Amino acid sequence: MKKTILLTSVMTIVLCVCLIAGSTFALFTSEAEMNIAITSGNVELTASIDAVNLYSVRPVNAGETAEVIDENQAGYVYEQQQNGTFANGGTAALNTDANELTLSKITPGDKVVINVASLNSSDVTIKARYTVEVLSGEELARGLVITLKDASGNVIDTLVGLDSYISAWETLTEGQQLAATTLEIELPVDAGNEYQHNAILAQNPNYNGVAIQIFVEAVQGNANVQ
Repeated sequence: MKKTILLTSVMTIVLCVCLIAGSTFALFTSEAEMNIAITSGNVELTASIDAVNLYSVRPVNAGETAEVIDENQAGYVYEQQQNGTFANGGTAALNTDANELTLSKITPGDKVVINVASLNSSDVTIKARYTVEVLSGEELARGLVITLKDASGNVIDTLVGLDSYISAWETLTEGQQLAATTLEIELPVDAGNEYQHNAILAQNPNYNGVAIQIFVEAVQGNANVQ
């Protein structure tokens, strides 16, 4: 009898140990959740015509240095005009909604200076560049001179007639502006009578003025662009 009781006691101890081991394992069990939220980046560039300043030439006064000289060797200086009107009555009207500048009735020696502002409105890094080209109205466009300058006033390029310009790609981080650019669009003082409106209409009855486009484009920052 004693042997039987002893054996039962030993088995009971072994079972208790197994139960303890099982409980310990359960205490170390745990769970965790991981949520992954994904949004796409947004490539967006806003561009606008900023400041617009008008200039017209006037004859030099005694003691002044001429800024430009016409075909008759007469000297002139540029004088800034007010109220969106050139010296001879031509006008410049900026439609901010359409981002469009309209010049009307310009005469030789009239010049408009505009600032082009471009901002990276994206929430990612982008690459951006701009293009300047004549879309239509080559009859008058041939007589125009377009000068592109940087923020320091240095000449980037000069476009004569139907020339076009494409800037290098520039990397912009979120909220960064494209390098400031100024465009000077001028009908020079030595422009001939062939650029008068009636003379152009005689060549092309469907003529409706010059359309110059400043086109700004953007791609994501790691795009392979040429």
